[in-house]
Amino acid sequence: MVEIIEVKTQKQIKQFIEFPLKLYKNCPYFVIGNGSNILASDNGYKGVVVKLIGDFDRILIRDEKMECGAGVTLAKAYVFAREKCSYDILKKYRRLHQSNL
Repeated sequence: MVEIIEVKTQKQIKQFIEFPLKLYKNCPYFVIGNGSNILASDNGYKGVVVKLIGDFDRILIRDEKMECGAGVTLAKAYVFAREKCSYDILKKYRRLHQSNL
């Protein structure tokens, strides 16, 4: 049986990782962000899934770079970039991305 735990802050995830023995008798756990690109077996996962929400669903602009938390959807990142980023930053990103192909 899979149990899903949602954590909102770095403090909460640290607490979970430090105390899994008490809470879940040392069962395996798997950390996911938004979870939109996860494939799971039909047999399920015998452990705890830790889903990152809250603070992990933030987007920042730092040093002309857009930083997305693990819980940010691609759609949210796209809308943010389109609305908040300057054309020069987007153009620079496109050049960098194309040079890595």
